[in-house]
Amino acid sequence: MVFPKMTRRAENRPLNVPLIAPFIIASSRLEMVENVAIRIELSNGSVGWGEAPILSFVIAEDQKTAMAKASEACAFLRRCPLLTLGSMLEEIAAILPGHEFATHVTDLYRKETLVCITVSCENGTH
Repeated sequence: MVFPKMTRRAENRPLNVPLIAPFIIASSRLEMVENVAIRIELSNGSVGWGEAPILSFVIAEDQKTAMAKASEACAFLRRCPLLTLGSMLEEIAAILPGHEFATHVTDLYRKETLVCITVSCENGTH
């Protein structure tokens, strides 16, 4: 199935949120999350949000790197030509190497699943 150009807007921004109480794991102490939020708006007005969590003491990526890669993925989605879902995911996988994707599709008006893209890292983080 080939999808028409569906993305009206795709953007990312820092998501810096102080925690109510510090999170302590092993010898690391986390007092604030410094994640990346991603917002995608489709041509039919549907809006979806995603988040890339950053735990620099657990994973290799930091917020600056995640912001740059999310910006690349958003730029691709904004200019994305007619592609099959598989081809679109292959293109995004090239931008985000080392990640796996699961998909399904959702029709929000009929409340049926049509498209959902989940990214999970090989090391078990999301």
